[in-house]
Amino acid sequence: MNPGSKSILKAKILGIFWCLLTFLATRHAAEASDSSLERLVKEAGSRKEWATASAVERLSLIRNVAWEKAVVSDPVSDRYLVTALGGPVDMVHFLGTAVAVASGEMDRDAALLLEWDREGGPDFLAGRSQTYPTEAHPDDLPSNALGALFGEEILPRLQEPGFDVVASLFAFLQPLEPVPDTVAKRFSHQRIVMGLDDAPSRELIRSRREWFTARPLFVLPLLDPARAEELGDSTRALREAGFVIKSVNGLPLAMERE
Repeated sequence: MNPGSKSILKAKILGIFWCLLTFLATRHAAEASDSSLERLVKEAGSRKEWATASAVERLSLIRNVAWEKAVVSDPVSDRYLVTALGGPVDMVHFLGTAVAVASGEMDRDAALLLEWDREGGPDFLAGRSQTYPTEAHPDDLPSNALGALFGEEILPRLQEPGFDVVASLFAFLQPLEPVPDTVAKRFSHQRIVMGLDDAPSRELIRSRREWFTARPLFVLPLLDPARAEELGDSTRALREAGFVIKSVNGLPLAMERE
């Protein structure tokens, strides 16, 4: 091979090499920019059942993937979608009530009351939670409330030709302002889901296990202190996203569109 041919071949090899590096870097950047929910959906979509699953079955598949993620971890796991205005959304809880309502298994209020009961609501209401400790964390009932509302909203649309349940899921959650991984993954489960600092008091810990309300944890002070000061609390932050708390049997368990 003459020197000219060798130079051309070398240039071609280098060109292919740099194209490959560019492709891998681009793919890595795209993967890194995914949100926790996008990753859950991608993983669920890679399962063999996805192609023939109904809309509700696809929600169940996403929930199954979320169920496999760590409940407690540092940084917070992909089980949780951290949002600026709606606090931490536990996708296992969210999709659990969404599926129950969207499948027609039960109406929204019944689904929320059932989850309240499972978390120990009756003992809390009767003042027995010191004897029978409850585990209603700040992400549980708010996520149930959002999921039940989503399930109710999509129920009449399930038979529409071409209904895209994943697009509807993202559209529903977007007003809560999910934060990017670069922000969410700075925090541990204890900090962003439970709202606890490094040395929480016993009273604060107990309050985080007796969160029997759909009002979300106010995480804006961690994410945007200036905006947190402007809005003041999680009720106003939730209203900023277009949602308000609704009572079910006198209990603050549901959410409605404002």
